[in-house]
Amino acid sequence: MKLAEFGENESPRSIQLYGTEPISIKEAVQKLVASKYVEHIDLNFGCPVPKVTRHGGGGALPYKQNLFRKIIKSAVGAAKDEIPITVKFRMGIDDNHLTYLTAGKIAEEEGASAISLHARTVKQLYSGQADWVAIRKLKEHIKTIPVFGNGDIWEAHDAIEMMRVSNADGVVIGRGCLGRPWLFKQLGEIFSGKGAITVPNAWGSWRCNACACQSGCRMEWFLKLHCEHFENTHLGI
Repeated sequence: MKLAEFGENESPRSIQLYGTEPISIKEAVQKLVASKYVEHIDLNFGCPVPKVTRHGGGGALPYKQNLFRKIIKSAVGAAKDEIPITVKFRMGIDDNHLTYLTAGKIAEEEGASAISLHARTVKQLYSGQADWVAIRKLKEHIKTIPVFGNGDIWEAHDAIEMMRVSNADGVVIGRGCLGRPWLFKQLGEIFSGKGAITVPNAWGSWRCNACACQSGCRMEWFLKLHCEHFENTHLGI
């Protein structure tokens, strides 16, 4: 429960859960709902890391349709309509084992409030290009709940293009915000119809990360993380 603590001004308070056992997910959701710590829970079936998927978890779990259904049903039942349960998954294990359309339909049938598709397969990890057309196919397949798209949203204009291609109801940001804490502000500006968006400089990037830290340990961790991504992606700023 320590990891489920939030600052007083943080809202909405969302948390992501991962698991392979329906009973464990059910108990976790019950505790979180009872604690009043969170306002939204997302079930993550998108992890492509081999040490997770080789045991049938993460991005590989939707291939086990019955287990996938039981986990979602357990989570939604435990939430008792008090908070929304959303589900995130990938396209499938590889191009020969695509599961996203079936996974989306299962989530819809079991009462998920929304679904998100990372438009890559497990085999791709984070390589190659996200297939935004797959998001569109999922959107066309799902009739009653929102479909969000994820993958290759590095700048605000990427989100606009993804939504144009996919007709998704919204975007989910993953790696795109690492080293880019201003991305969320840019998205807010562009979706509100503003012509120009905030463009940060290098010092602004460091300041955003430093101001978010409330202790020496957190500052050290955030700055180390920032340096790793800033060096690779923002030397031109």
